[in-house]
Amino acid sequence: MTQGGQFRMSLYKPLCGLDLPANVERMERWLEHEAPEAIEGAGGDQTTVGVAAVVRDFGLSEEKCIELMLDHWNETKASPPWDPGDLAIKVANAYRYGRNRPGCRQAGVIEFDAMEAGETATSPTTEHSDWPNDPTNLWLEESEPPDLAPGLLPELVERFARDAGRRVGVEPGAIAAAAVTGFAALIHAGNVIQVKQRDPKWVERAVLWTALVGEPGSKKSPALAQAISPVAALDAEWGQKYRRECATLADFADAKGARANGKPKTPPGPKRRRKIINDATTEAVAELLSENDGGLLFSCDELAGFFGGMDAYRPNARGGAKGGSKDRAFWLQAKDGRSYSVDRKTSASIDVPRNAVSIVGGVQPERLRSWTQDMAADGMLQRFWMVWVTAAGEDIDEPADGVLDEAISRLAHSLADAPSGQRYRFAPEADRERKQLGAPTGRETSRTQNSGALAEFLNKMPGTFARVALVFHFIEHYSNGIADLIGDAPPELISAATARRARRFLSGFILPHVRVVYHRCVDGGVVDTHSRWIAGHILAHGRERITDREIGRAYKALSGPDRRRLRLNAMAELEAEGWVKAVRSGRDGQPREWSVNPLAHDGRFKEIALQENEWRTKARESIAEIGAQRRVESASGGPPEG
Repeated sequence: MTQGGQFRMSLYKPLCGLDLPANVERMERWLEHEAPEAIEGAGGDQTTVGVAAVVRDFGLSEEKCIELMLDHWNETKASPPWDPGDLAIKVANAYRYGRNRPGCRQAGVIEFDAMEAGETATSPTTEHSDWPNDPTNLWLEESEPPDLAPGLLPELVERFARDAGRRVGVEPGAIAAAAVTGFAALIHAGNVIQVKQRDPKWVERAVLWTALVGEPGSKKSPALAQAISPVAALDAEWGQKYRRECATLADFADAKGARANGKPKTPPGPKRRRKIINDATTEAVAELLSENDGGLLFSCDELAGFFGGMDAYRPNARGGAKGGSKDRAFWLQAKDGRSYSVDRKTSASIDVPRNAVSIVGGVQPERLRSWTQDMAADGMLQRFWMVWVTAAGEDIDEPADGVLDEAISRLAHSLADAPSGQRYRFAPEADRERKQLGAPTGRETSRTQNSGALAEFLNKMPGTFARVALVFHFIEHYSNGIADLIGDAPPELISAATARRARRFLSGFILPHVRVVYHRCVDGGVVDTHSRWIAGHILAHGRERITDREIGRAYKALSGPDRRRLRLNAMAELEAEGWVKAVRSGRDGQPREWSVNPLAHDGRFKEIALQENEWRTKARESIAEIGAQRRVESASGGPPEG
């Protein structure tokens, strides 16, 4: 069982042994003959989670549940069938938010009833159609970002990330995000993907920016080194080739083909092929780009040097963050891959055919907090996807997987040598994945009105999706032996399966990490403290409705008529976050009563509800003790001496 599965199953001790043969057989029959169908557009997501919850309630482990649903339900009951990775995410949600103890149905605690087709497994009698959005996790900055779920990446890259994660001792998601960025940099920037079906003007390139965020000692640097090791090895190989070619010339010092007086002594020397750079000065990068028009990968252990070296973000720099900045202008365009010119006073200008630089590096949360105001203002921050680095035990000392290393090396060479100048498009069925990604991110943007930085990141998601899909398309083509069968260049159309994997990687892993980082380091928490307190009150007391009067009486910080505007503002935030909606107004037209989203009580916030209930109970007990002590003191004429 996975670490996450063990954690979720340990929340409530099972009432029976896990994966008992009789229960496995019973669930096989139920999935084939009695379980409801999950139909896309008709509550299919919720039905799928509900089916998994039933299997959980019969004492089956998360891994066994995935296995049985794939073998006995997915192909016949899901329309369309789930991708295995997508299904694994739904099952993980069921096991994380399940309200019952595993095995409760087998043990007879809850009577088992077969469900009719179309009925929701988790709550057959509750209608949630009036609530288009799930309630947002208002405690997100206090939560841990998700682990990398299976099936979100091309198979070879996932194997590489998990193997490297074990060796370093970190959760493999951070390595995966950085590795995808490294592989993206190997794809020639002359290749583009057309984002929409009919609009030829919107194109994106395989250029990605990744920041690994972690406290000192979180193993950011070893994780980064492992992630880009395939690119580093290839870059070193090119360097050795260059030096060998230079050595054949009469004088190594004249490898560039000129003496100090400018007269040729030998034929022009070889041209060095480059990919990884560590110098972020504008002129140095521009000069390398002029000779390597396929793009570069800027890598650094600490992005502090990258940001601190820019005149826009350097303290007391002339022009400052509010003034003009050639560094900032160059780097703001370095993710787009368009042509760029750098003018120099002492020599000729540098013409860059494609200003395309992928970036990967680490940053400490405290340093990130100190830069966010300026970087968010000009959009520099939102160009990065940010992944929180999480330790996962001690590093492992074992022999390298030679077969895996060889496969990764072949992939790196193939990506670097792939044809350039190609235009790729989504197959019509793959275009649905882009639209499906747009719906939740659009709702998320509307719920983050107080977080302009996060909203801008979300607005960039469709373009990011296209870039990731292009990278996955190349990786899958060159890692699955397809190139040997149908030719060297990847096919023009990107499949629905590849697009779905890209969407799931972004929505199921990258976006949750970005939200955590923004809450912890950028926004300081979008949700107001008052809104979170009220939400905790709702959970602790199981409220299905809540009134303005109850809030004022229960929450001293918002009590009294003079603080009614604060109460209304807090409730407006909760409404925007999908928690409540107004159902009754007073004579002044302002809301007086709100209905609570039933999904807030479906188990997803069970741990938070328990915590809220616990600290509120302790607070009441503490108040009672203080009151009792004061009464004793009053009766005795004062506090005891000593």
